[in-house]
Amino acid sequence: MYCNVKVKNEWHQVYYEVYHKPSLKEEDEPLSYFVFLHGWGMDSSTFQALYPAFLDYSIIALDFPGFGKSEEPKKVFDVDTYVEVVHQVLFRLHIENPILLGHSFGGRVALKYSLLYPCQKLILVDSAGIRHMSFERTKKIWLYKIKKKWYRIFSLTKYVHLVKNSGSKDYQALSPIMKQTMSKVVKENLKKCLPYIQTPTILLWGLRDQTTPLKDGKEMAQEIKNSRIIIFYHSSHFPYLEEKDKFIQVLREVL
Repeated sequence: MYCNVKVKNEWHQVYYEVYHKPSLKEEDEPLSYFVFLHGWGMDSSTFQALYPAFLDYSIIALDFPGFGKSEEPKKVFDVDTYVEVVHQVLFRLHIENPILLGHSFGGRVALKYSLLYPCQKLILVDSAGIRHMSFERTKKIWLYKIKKKWYRIFSLTKYVHLVKNSGSKDYQALSPIMKQTMSKVVKENLKKCLPYIQTPTILLWGLRDQTTPLKDGKEMAQEIKNSRIIIFYHSSHFPYLEEKDKFIQVLREVL
């Protein structure tokens, strides 16, 4: 299904799916609304194996603009824009106070959503949001910016080559708008927001995660009031896939 939302003065088609018990009638009240937010480069199908275990909830799973079956943004998005997309989709579906589960990038969006709108519970799965800037990384970025400015003035050929070949293969494959969107998203450090989160929060984290390391999860758990972290010892960045049965069991226990 598609929902038209207006953000940055542009209309966007956002794809979403709804799952619940087949016997649930339209007039019946579900136990709660359970919203799933996927990570960067993924789409709502990444959670497909989880949905059957939670059909006593009314599940809403959407594809963020730029991913899956949703339209690509017409302008550069930041985290706040993605939060507004989620809010508008839920508003149009008459959903308030949901349980919100966000994985990786989806965790960024879920974190900021919970600061603006009521949530029954926040589930953060190997969430992004804490930015680390080592000396080496800072130096690398500084050198890149210097080269970029220099080549732009003195060598257009070298400038084009530098820009086209910067970043990972995944980054290079993105459209210009999604490259700028990704850049805006990853630059935002949400650490300062964490103490203001009032929503009861559960963090589910893979011990071997090198994308968003466990120390990030522990830091979040320390900063967010009324939160706790549960570690998956045989998982990396995708505990809901790598330890699916345990993940489902734990998630049902904490809901």
